[in-house]
Amino acid sequence: MDWLEIMLRVGVATFAGAVIGFERELRHKAAGLRTHMLVALGSAAIMIVALQMDENASRVVQGVITGIGFIGAGAVLHSQGRTEGVTTAASIWACTMMGMAAGSGYFKVTVVTLAFALLILAGCLVIERSLQSKKAPEPTATPVRQKHHEGSR
Repeated sequence: MDWLEIMLRVGVATFAGAVIGFERELRHKAAGLRTHMLVALGSAAIMIVALQMDENASRVVQGVITGIGFIGAGAVLHSQGRTEGVTTAASIWACTMMGMAAGSGYFKVTVVTLAFALLILAGCLVIERSLQSKKAPEPTATPVRQKHHEGSR
């Protein structure tokens, strides 16, 4: 594989990661532009290396998928009975797959996956906000009246 082909594969993967990362950045998520770019870049590079080694690439794929789970887990936060960051973890996982596809030379798969990922991230946000605005408002607590003591008047 020549330099141009390597640069193309890594470049396509990095671009795909940048697009998803930019969307996450706009939503002020912890894992944003740089994280997604690096995940896609790294996964593309490892696929290129695996293919060049004439090794069974499926073993490399298994290892990358397992390893990326740790990064995704780091994006998930549990606090006060709420879980946050699951979508960001999933977007990191998707960037990994796009990087692996680009690194393997499957540019069509990378582009289609990127398009669907953006559709899911941006499109579903519109739907979620629409549904949230149609929810019945939560009841507000009635203020507790303080009793006045007879001597305090």
